[in-house]
Amino acid sequence: MAAGREPRTMLILSGREKPYVMAHRGNRVACLENTLAAFRQALADGADILETDLHLTADAVFVCIHDSTVDRTTDGSGEVGQMSLGAVKRLSAACGRAEFKSERVPTLNELAEIVPGNVALALELKTDRFLESAVCQNLAEQLRQLQVRERTVVLSFSLPRLHVMAAVAPDIPRGWITLRRVWPIDGLQLIGLVWVLLLLNPM
Repeated sequence: MAAGREPRTMLILSGREKPYVMAHRGNRVACLENTLAAFRQALADGADILETDLHLTADAVFVCIHDSTVDRTTDGSGEVGQMSLGAVKRLSAACGRAEFKSERVPTLNELAEIVPGNVALALELKTDRFLESAVCQNLAEQLRQLQVRERTVVLSFSLPRLHVMAAVAPDIPRGWITLRRVWPIDGLQLIGLVWVLLLLNPM
């Protein structure tokens, strides 16, 4: 979809009723957060949207991991942004649970490959690399190639990151994660996490 096209204001998933259920980092109770096992379990549980966090490796590959380091969720240590994809993939994301020893930090490509056509992706932009237009353009193009762009939303605590994403891919809905603001602002399609607003606007 070309930049400049009218932005989508709603996420519509074929055959699924609102309100949509979003699996935050997959099923992080039964499995380990942001792993393919967690995402597959969330799909089996009936999730409508898979939420994950995006960082970039040193060789500019989008990977699904919450923290800026691998220390908490893998058996390694170091900054994600200073490690190659190969270095990240050599680490186990089992967090000490033997049954998940083979789990690795997945790439965005690997996640997209398991997402059914009626399930959406919510991608939280976790790094200031998303202040770079080229990085946001690369993400948008990759989503197009993976055939998930039409059912992806991007999220961030950082308004500037969302503004850069809007400039290069206005068709991808954007959501600001905030605990202070309760009413929508121009240029954003989603806002949270003030859950009480659901009582006023359940749709």
